[in-house]
Amino acid sequence: MRRLLLCSLLLLAAVVGAQNRSDTFGKSNAQIVAMGHDAWYKFYTSKTGESTADMVAVESLFGDALKARNDGLLRARPNSTGMYRKLRKLLGDYGQASIDAAYARTGGGTMWHPVYASIGAEVEDVLFGLLGGKVKTAPHLVVSNVKVALSILNTTFAQTHKQEGDNGWFKYGDAMRAVGSMRSRFSVLVPIAAHFDRVGSDRILKFCLDYAKTALSNG
Repeated sequence: MRRLLLCSLLLLAAVVGAQNRSDTFGKSNAQIVAMGHDAWYKFYTSKTGESTADMVAVESLFGDALKARNDGLLRARPNSTGMYRKLRKLLGDYGQASIDAAYARTGGGTMWHPVYASIGAEVEDVLFGLLGGKVKTAPHLVVSNVKVALSILNTTFAQTHKQEGDNGWFKYGDAMRAVGSMRSRFSVLVPIAAHFDRVGSDRILKFCLDYAKTALSNG
């Protein structure tokens, strides 16, 4: 199921890429960042409409703009570029696994495609704060906050499977594999977070906690 989902997302991204990704209606990356997500969303969809492909495009383009900003900041830190790029990949994979879990739990649907597409922007927002950008301070968190949330996922999925069995829409095996992937990525993220101060660590942990909660949401 997950392989088919990834193939469909890649196909959708290819279609979006051919039609929209090179067309930001005259806005540069810097201008998109300055607009902020909500204003950019309204601007872009006023030109295209709000089909699933349009919403995927608007989220992907916003993430691209944030990534370009962060890449500029990283060029000033050549000695730590590798760590930040590793962190970017791990956070992205963790977010992807979270939505995989939600997708399997809810029976899938195109409603999740824009959520997948928004992961990049969420990751770049975390990195921007770690790179010294002015962002809202995250609440104080500890590793156990995320571990508890991941345990709740396991328990909830197991209970649902026990109560409803193979009901045709809840893909229990896929959901549990996705949670396992989240746990694996989180175990690698923890020592990386420890390299940052409390404010930076809180940002990474908040991302992980928020996506653990997303895995239990309905889109």
